Amino acid sequence: MRPIFLFRFSSSLSELRLCTSRLLTCVMLVLSITSIAITHANANNSKPSQLSASQFVSYLAKKQPLNESDAQRYLSAAFNDGKLNEQLNRTYLKDKALTGYLLLRAAKGISAEYTLDVGLKRGYDLSTMLELAYLTTQDKSQLTNNLLFTLHIDHDLIQDTAIQYGVDKDVVNKMASKHPADYRITPLFESVSISVFNRLESDHGIVEYRPLDAQQWLPASDLQWNSIENAHTTSIVYLKPETEYQLRVTFTVNNQPESPQEYAFKTWNVLPTFDPNKIFHLKDIYSGGQLDLEALNIKGKPNAWVKIIGDNTTPIVVVDDEYDSAINIGANGYIYFENIVVKGGKLNAISSDKSHHLWFNHCDVSQYGRIPKVIKNGKRYEKENDKWPVNYDSAFGLRRTGRVVIENCSVHSPNMAANSWESGHPHGANAYLAMANHPNRDFQGQIVLRNNRFFGTHNHRFNDVIESRFNAYASGGFVRDSAIYNNYLAYANDDLIELDGGQNNVLFYNNELEQGYVGVSIIPNRNGPSYIFNNYIHNLGDERGEMWAAIKAGGLLSRPKGVSTIYNNLILTNANGIGAAGFEQDYTFWVNAINNVMIHNQHWNVRGYSIYEKSPYKASVYKNNYMFNLVAKKPVYQANGVEPFYDQSLLNLDYAKKLWDSNTRSVSLNIPAQYRLPNLTHENAEGEVVIGKLTDE
Repeated sequence: MRPIFLFRFSSSLSELRLCTSRLLTCVMLVLSITSIAITHANANNSKPSQLSASQFVSYLAKKQPLNESDAQRYLSAAFNDGKLNEQLNRTYLKDKALTGYLLLRAAKGISAEYTLDVGLKRGYDLSTMLELAYLTTQDKSQLTNNLLFTLHIDHDLIQDTAIQYGVDKDVVNKMASKHPADYRITPLFESVSISVFNRLESDHGIVEYRPLDAQQWLPASDLQWNSIENAHTTSIVYLKPETEYQLRVTFTVNNQPESPQEYAFKTWNVLPTFDPNKIFHLKDIYSGGQLDLEALNIKGKPNAWVKIIGDNTTPIVVVDDEYDSAINIGANGYIYFENIVVKGGKLNAISSDKSHHLWFNHCDVSQYGRIPKVIKNGKRYEKENDKWPVNYDSAFGLRRTGRVVIENCSVHSPNMAANSWESGHPHGANAYLAMANHPNRDFQGQIVLRNNRFFGTHNHRFNDVIESRFNAYASGGFVRDSAIYNNYLAYANDDLIELDGGQNNVLFYNNELEQGYVGVSIIPNRNGPSYIFNNYIHNLGDERGEMWAAIKAGGLLSRPKGVSTIYNNLILTNANGIGAAGFEQDYTFWVNAINNVMIHNQHWNVRGYSIYEKSPYKASVYKNNYMFNLVAKKPVYQANGVEPFYDQSLLNLDYAKKLWDSNTRSVSLNIPAQYRLPNLTHENAEGEVVIGKLTDE
């Protein structure tokens, strides 16, 4: 989680100065609480009005950064002064720590479902947390829907609380009885996902698709069970943009096929529709400092996007600490940026919060983030007394923001270099912060990152190149229905990309990754399925040359579990191929790994394994993977249920060395038909299966 900087009482050599400081703090606290009460007082009544939970949240939101102790002190002062209304007063008396915890997190904009999940781990009372969640949330129907379909908690209690706080009983009962829709289809540019709700887990569904003007149905991957949403779901890739398609879904129940159901969708257009009156050239709206779109009231509408066109002669430059970001979008949406050059931003180069429908094309971002002035135990701090090292500074700091496209962009040269694991967990900047948990479920996820170059240098590395927040939760990271493809990601002291979190139909394919401690992190998968395929992962290593795995997995059993599908990747590294890592002391993972080539040039202790399972999981599938260790001169793996590679004669040092030395981003193998995967297997002109990155530019 993002560090919270605490209020600090100044230390002094003089006891008198210390006492004076504390006295002044108390006086200021009383004045602050008095100020809130006066603000909400009736103009015609000298007696100040009492504060509701939502009013107190608004007050705390303006006072950030705060921690829970600070929030509880404000609450205590207000309670002692009789400033809390009856509802808030009641919850405060039930549990003071819980009340401070929940109100502070609401003030920080953290989702209620995430807050309740953490609160349950702390042992807080669920009914009190629900009461406060409804007291502090404006859209109570949306909150009810989110809670019912993201948390495994007492649905009756959610329903009762929702009705108590004004949500229509019929609406609540409908939400609880079934998913609000029978299906959800989410297209992107070159892919689509489908989720079918209100079915039994034992039902088996197959999916076919075709362009609207075609006759032949094409097979897609079978539907997989998603236990979080109680849905059967899958993704289809290699579609054409701006094209209408049909889907056909056929379920089999008790060995009897049902009548097929057909659906229609259209993939995204390669450009949005612009409002001709809102096409701005950057030089006409920007004169230095921060570009603040909220202050300029620049925002679009559906089918009437704003377009902002930059050029190399008008960079957006922030050279001091006056602005937390060089571009502030806030909650504005339907905005398209083209050819923007951004340099600077104290925390983030580009920031948003609760926004959706943003598009960045051909942008160059650099020189952002805090400049540490203190190094302690190998970690970098902005100031001497800071409790937390500098972390989470982002080129694209798009918080609680969904429906985003970033394409053809370059991110490089953040102000701060991350520390390596030698000094503990790396802290530092990232290129993109995956935090797609928009409060409205319709706008969650749906992130497309394509054709970008996000890179550091050997001595000046990112923490993670692409980093996820709220990794441990179904609402974390990219959340759902996102595609990351055709990117080059390089130079991290931790993960080159974190898919961690929701991973519900999150696609990661056709990327090149190098120079990181880990290539792709999928720890934990809280929802699934995620798809990692046709990537080229090679030349791993942090600044020390240390590395763990091309794909890192774990944490399956600590929470609701999801599957990660790992197909057709070319992995050439001294590290492990698929390697276990602990999450909450849980090293278990669930993967379907098929048709990968994994070759390693190191073998010692637990390095150089193509698969390294620490806690085997019986549902995992390992089928037809080419695995070879050049040092051991044989396949090296630790896993259960591994099905052998189709051609054992190729498992020799000469052939493995040939693949290792091929100096290409892909190899082709004549894999038999039974191992070829519908829709996900790509064949070359000779009919061979392409393993690795499809384009070798």
